[in-house]
Amino acid sequence: MSCGGTKSASCRSYCFQSAASPMLVVFEVQAGWQTYEDFQKAVEGKVRRRIVISTTIQIASLESLRRILDRATKNWNGCNWQTEFGSRKLDLCGIRSHQAHWLAEATSGDEALAWQIAERFLSQLEEDAKRAAKHGERCFELFAASRWQEALAFAEAAVLLEATYRDPIAWPPLRDAIAEH
Repeated sequence: MSCGGTKSASCRSYCFQSAASPMLVVFEVQAGWQTYEDFQKAVEGKVRRRIVISTTIQIASLESLRRILDRATKNWNGCNWQTEFGSRKLDLCGIRSHQAHWLAEATSGDEALAWQIAERFLSQLEEDAKRAAKHGERCFELFAASRWQEALAFAEAAVLLEATYRDPIAWPPLRDAIAEH
């Protein structure tokens, strides 16, 4: 799978991502291929040309970036911190919106109302956590395509979504890894 299939400014390097490895590799052509298809044939062994594989991998390799992304997605997918929510000071840590719904149905009066409000809050939080995960996936795709500024914007959007609810701790490592690139 190529990440663009285009020559670099020097017209001597190609960006290539193999199916066997999630790491981005740059192939530097020593023989003069005219097209990316010529390069692909050489890589597949159909044309014998000498190539040098650069060992310089991007600072944040795709493999390490994937680990950061997976950890962020796992670490923020709902309310996983202590709360004193609403007038009843409900602790929503570990409670999902569907559980708050059940509690609203199982109770009555002010308590039922408190759980209904908590359900709406948790539904929005869970939705925003999913949106942050989608931003993280898009960030990863853009980074793999060497579109670092766009990748950084999506990582920052994930951080901002998390910051709506708490001091962000899940998504900043992804943003920082992209920013260091």
